Amino acid sequence: MDMNNEAEDRQAKDILKSVRNIELKCLKLSNSRMHGSYLSVFKGRGLEFTEIREYMSGDDVRAIDWNVTARMGYPHIKEFVEERDICVYLLVDVSGSFDFGTQKAMKREVAAELCASVAYSALKNNDLVGMVLFSDRVEKFIKPAKGRKHMARLVHEILKIRPESRQTGLKEPLAFLSNVIKQRSIVFIISDFIDDTESYSKYLGCLAKENDVVAIDLYDDRELEMPSVGLIELEDEETGEQMIVDTSDPEFISAFEENVVGNRKRIVSLMRKKRIDRLEVSTSCDWVSSLSGFFRLRSKRRSCA
Repeated sequence: MDMNNEAEDRQAKDILKSVRNIELKCLKLSNSRMHGSYLSVFKGRGLEFTEIREYMSGDDVRAIDWNVTARMGYPHIKEFVEERDICVYLLVDVSGSFDFGTQKAMKREVAAELCASVAYSALKNNDLVGMVLFSDRVEKFIKPAKGRKHMARLVHEILKIRPESRQTGLKEPLAFLSNVIKQRSIVFIISDFIDDTESYSKYLGCLAKENDVVAIDLYDDRELEMPSVGLIELEDEETGEQMIVDTSDPEFISAFEENVVGNRKRIVSLMRKKRIDRLEVSTSCDWVSSLSGFFRLRSKRRSCA
């Protein structure tokens, strides 16, 4: 019993240390390039009128108030500021497959860092952040809030949670979030999307119709490419099923590649159909560069629209 308590204490300390490290890393990012990227991509609900002032060289001529200009005899413009009041939701996969990683980190650890980065950027803009942790069901819901303590709690919950189910299923979490959201919000779905796209397509469409949805497809390289090392024992992280496979067998290699390629094609097709921006992030790569580049590309595309 004492050994179990000691193990739990060590685990709690490790999680706390990880939370602090992630917090420090993402605070630095939110003060630099990530913050600017976030701000330029995710706009507030609209513009709020602040004042009418004289036109100055360089002002947008479209903002000229012609009635006031005619009355005063020289150009005046209406000035507006953006209403932020944005609510950000993090829909985070914590199923068994997220406790997998053969490279730099487990998928769950990378997910925690991604969430922290977005959350701290939102915090800097005074936006609310809520979170849904899911497997094939809603494991935990944290209401939107602000503040550094709240952000640290989000990271802590991702790392410490032991889900009731180890399966992945997006249908229930998507339906739940659609019912929870009361105004147009930003939703980040962080998952490996190991689920039949047909089972959640309708629910994803409903969520994306009313909100700005971003899908972050998090994967480990070994899930896409199996090394040829002969006979090995594999265990399914979600079902616990164990099997011995011959990684040198051409039939196995063909079936494996067909399954992987087919699944990713279905995901890409679904996201394109629902007009959802999708970002692939590997546990072996620098997610900071991936996320920053994604935001920059999204910002350029929107500015050209």
